[in-house]
Amino acid sequence: PRVSVFQNGVSSARPRGSSIALYDLERVEVLKGPQGTLFGRSAQIGAVHVITRRPDYELGGYLGAEFGNFDQQRYDAAINIPLIEDKLAIRFAGQYERRNGFIDNPIERDLNGTDTLSLRGSLRFEPTE
Repeated sequence: PRVSVFQNGVSSARPRGSSIALYDLERVEVLKGPQGTLFGRSAQIGAVHVITRRPDYELGGYLGAEFGNFDQQRYDAAINIPLIEDKLAIRFAGQYERRNGFIDNPIERDLNGTDTLSLRGSLRFEPTE
């Protein structure tokens, strides 16, 4: 039995689910107990449901930066653009994270470093009569 990880209702396999980039989130739901009704057989003892922020009909966005030890750098950004009032909107979000490794490796660069770029685009369309 396992706790399954879902992003916007889509299952993330165990190895990938534990390493998804978390940015521009609306909410995270932690569901205890069997979740077969909501997520199927793979959520036998519980589920973690990560829900990303969706486009809305207001112009906006944000920029963020974090810095840490081992030359860690993390940058987050998102922009929300309404294209047609109350009918069509688009949202772009991204994250870049870099950190030097901290396990000495005499042959090559140090181990356990990261250099990751994540991008996401979302489109919201509400048809009318």
